[in-house]
Amino acid sequence: MRPFLPRIVLPALGALLFVAHAQAEPMTLDGRLVEAAWDQAVRLEDFVTVMPLTREMPEVRTQAWVLAKEEGLYFGFRCEQPASVPRTRHPTTRDVQARADRLNVMIDFDGRGVTAYELTVSLSGGIQDAQITGQNQYNYDWDGRWEYAVAEDSESWSVEMRLPWSLAAQSGAVEGQRQIGLYLSRFVEATGRRYSIPGYDFEHPTFVADMRKLSIPAFSQGHWSVVPYLAISDDRLNAQQETRIGADLFWSPNSQHQLSLAVQPDFGQVESDDLVVNFNAIETFFSEKRPFFTENQALFNVPVGNGALLINTRRIGAAPDAGSAGVSDVDVAAKYTGSSNRMDWGVLLADEADTLSGTTAASGRSFHVLRGRWRSDQVDTGYTLTHVDRPSLARESWVQVVDSQWKPVEGLVIRGALGNSRIEQAGSADRQGGLAWIRADWAQSERLRQEYEFNRYSRHLQLNDFGYLPRADLEQYRAEWTWYTRSHGAASVLRNSAWELELLWQQNTAGQRVLGDAELSHLWHFQSNDALKLMLVPQLDFVDDLITRGHGYVTLPGNHAVGLEYEGRHAGWTQFNAELWVYREGLRGRVWELYLEPTFFLSEKLTTTLGLDVLDSSNWLIWDGDDRLATYARRKLELDWTLNWFPAPKHEIRLRTQFVGLSADAQQTWRAVAGQLVSDERELRDFSLGHLAAQLRYRYEFGPQRELYLVFSRGGEFEDDAGENGYDRLFDLSRANVTASQVMAKLRWAF
Repeated sequence: MRPFLPRIVLPALGALLFVAHAQAEPMTLDGRLVEAAWDQAVRLEDFVTVMPLTREMPEVRTQAWVLAKEEGLYFGFRCEQPASVPRTRHPTTRDVQARADRLNVMIDFDGRGVTAYELTVSLSGGIQDAQITGQNQYNYDWDGRWEYAVAEDSESWSVEMRLPWSLAAQSGAVEGQRQIGLYLSRFVEATGRRYSIPGYDFEHPTFVADMRKLSIPAFSQGHWSVVPYLAISDDRLNAQQETRIGADLFWSPNSQHQLSLAVQPDFGQVESDDLVVNFNAIETFFSEKRPFFTENQALFNVPVGNGALLINTRRIGAAPDAGSAGVSDVDVAAKYTGSSNRMDWGVLLADEADTLSGTTAASGRSFHVLRGRWRSDQVDTGYTLTHVDRPSLARESWVQVVDSQWKPVEGLVIRGALGNSRIEQAGSADRQGGLAWIRADWAQSERLRQEYEFNRYSRHLQLNDFGYLPRADLEQYRAEWTWYTRSHGAASVLRNSAWELELLWQQNTAGQRVLGDAELSHLWHFQSNDALKLMLVPQLDFVDDLITRGHGYVTLPGNHAVGLEYEGRHAGWTQFNAELWVYREGLRGRVWELYLEPTFFLSEKLTTTLGLDVLDSSNWLIWDGDDRLATYARRKLELDWTLNWFPAPKHEIRLRTQFVGLSADAQQTWRAVAGQLVSDERELRDFSLGHLAAQLRYRYEFGPQRELYLVFSRGGEFEDDAGENGYDRLFDLSRANVTASQVMAKLRWAF
């Protein structure tokens, strides 16, 4: 993708920025762009339409300014939006996608096309921030320290942003200059149009590599902060009170080095995981919420294909290796990252405290990571070594991986990894396993995008002591093609559309097919800003070698599926999403599943969303211990209700309630014999269950990383072997059988 500014202009942009940084006038972030220093900033106005991808001149004008100063990198935006283009506001909590007018800044501080950061501000003042790796993989667990302000007048709205140089590690400078990559975009919610610089959309396979390059003065700014926290909780169920005190310390002597230390890290108690009822053999992945483990974490984000991760920090402080389930306190954790012109390096260490549950003691685990990455113009290669010591299990885990990213030509990026694991455990022989992964993303033209991927995980590969691996013993071949019609013209009801075909083949290392399917889908994006997607998924018969948890495999018919997704526009005070799926499971059983998600914008400060998921299955096959299985007719209801209220600036109230109800009617018992299901005559009973969780949270923001939380959480569970309860009864029984009830106050205060 060629930049829209001629290459000869780029040195001039750098010179302008050099002059701008000499401006000594202090900057006040109020969103109004009135300081004289903005007159000397680089101005970027060549926004083009990228949704749909026509590259036509925008219907409304957007101006951007970039200004480098000693205290940070400033961005200013002025967005023309007269009364003829309605303004859309949707206040949100951090990192929740706002259905509102918004601006996106994506910045690659090294300018090398490897890692970037997203910083998004909406008209309502909501923000999102994320780390971007693998060209277009977004991790919203990261919450950076940056400042912003929004202002409006009758004809436009404007934003000012300040990014401190300590926001992310940056490579060394060359002759006092640093090259950065930029992608700037604006989305108008009412029209569904996106405008950007450079002129490509978010699906561009070399999204980070092709960002607009700017040369700016290289500042060496030191930074340090101490963020202590105090959390006081009252467990009303067990009549126990607890006070936790800890602190995160961050020190950057300059933009090339960052050191973080956590003593009794904050467990993120004010955030709640989704309520999950999981009956299959693959572990559910939960994202990280603790500030220490999300800060400055991009270097340690090492994917190895198929959704696997080499480092999953949720393992740190997880349930102890002995005793009842719960969490392990983390005594101390440390993280250091450094960078130069050609290299990045980092170390991550964490030690857990010993735990005592009743008469059962568990020794705390120790986690260690060593990471290095070498960069060149086209190739980046990294090496990672992880080690976990689990004394209670007399077990040590070692994993090492070499990963690489290569950009041979414009529009093509190739990524891959090679690695192995070694497990040393008392009483058993050492076990070793290997992995290999390669993936190519290629935009041959603007109308065709291709992806090709190969994964191989050996039978004895072990990553889950520290990482996340959905399954070992796997070979996967995947190919995906997407054909775009970027614009249907103004006279058509369609704005753009796309065909997509994915072929997926998975087999275990014994050569048994564990998945073989094709997914053909078509997306229609309408001028009204509604979107509709139809999916057809034929599937071959397959072997399920995980369902019995190591007691044999079974051969099952393919689970053919048809799906329909609808995403509605934000129209007035409502917005509506829906999904409908019909598919097969078990022994040719039929399933239908309907998901509805209406959002109501009751006012500019009050919104509520209801998620409703209803499922009905005629033949659900699940594990029943050893080589035994059973089939049931099941019905499931999931409810998720969220209410967000912003009564005044810096005040936020959120109520979230989740309920899962499941009822299963017994049908048949089976055994896995030589790969086949053989019926037997065991007694099988109906069962039902209900899980309920609710959280009411108040947050007041004094300033960046200075927050007060007041939280009330309550949960309940109910399981019944009789299985004769309806959803209303399951809800009442789950509410009555309280399993958690807690009131907590937490104060974080950065110095």
